[in-house]
Amino acid sequence: MENGIKPEWRLAELGRQQATAAGQRFKAEVEKMPKPSGGLIFLTSPFSRTIDTATLAAAEVGITPDSKNFEVTELLRERYYGKVFELTKATSGYDVTWAGDEAENGDYVPGTDGETCNQVAARLTELFKACEERFSGAYIVLTAHGDVLSICQALVTPKAEIKEHFRKFPFANCELKKVIPPTMI
Repeated sequence: MENGIKPEWRLAELGRQQATAAGQRFKAEVEKMPKPSGGLIFLTSPFSRTIDTATLAAAEVGITPDSKNFEVTELLRERYYGKVFELTKATSGYDVTWAGDEAENGDYVPGTDGETCNQVAARLTELFKACEERFSGAYIVLTAHGDVLSICQALVTPKAEIKEHFRKFPFANCELKKVIPPTMI
């Protein structure tokens, strides 16, 4: 997990372009919506690529990483797939893990020491509760890797099953999805 925060894992030029474009799309959407009483908040995973993505997207709406409207949170960190998949090609463990998630109702442990889908969902529930307490009336942008965000989407979608997150709620790079989570408190 500590490998993802290293500077050498930052965004490539294409990723930087995608993040800037996402920020521009977000700005265009926000300009059509009522002004949020709680402002705009960017929350990001501590991984290098997600911090880069959030920084570039936030810049499009005038928010910088040193602002009170930009936070790095461990609650959005990437799902840990275990030592067996650490430092392997990013997608090498996905198919096995996602099949396990579905077969074991979200309790599949990747490798022997990975994080279950339900453990990620518990982290995200904690994040939503904290957001409700701290950021009332704000528009909040969450920046993380796709697996975490697909679990997030399943968590806040009525009648969705966490175990099917990967199939029903995939994310493209720098995709924006408007989500209004149910009250978690």
